[in-house]
Amino acid sequence: MKKLYFDVNNGKVIRPRDITTPEYYVTLNEKDKVQEFYTCFSRVKIQQMGNEWLKAQLTIDKIVWSSYTWLINSLVQYIREYSYLTEKQNYEEEYKDHYVYLLCKST
Repeated sequence: MKKLYFDVNNGKVIRPRDITTPEYYVTLNEKDKVQEFYTCFSRVKIQQMGNEWLKAQLTIDKIVWSSYTWLINSLVQYIREYSYLTEKQNYEEEYKDHYVYLLCKST
């Protein structure tokens, strides 16, 4: 499966900026269909806030990605435009000491 990283700004999916860790990534199958959504969390923030906070955040993300059709449509357009970036990115491995990506939704 391929990974495609992205951020969300004003309800629209955008390319990640090079100065921050991307907020999300999706795994795509061979036909570029979304399989899973992952959300980025700071390891320090998880330690400070605890597991209940983390579960609540994952639940919110799951609701958002299940409910907001304009966000899904924006993601579909983003995949069409930038699916070629899947082979060039690996933020998860690069920042694993400070950040963790957790599954928030499977399709």
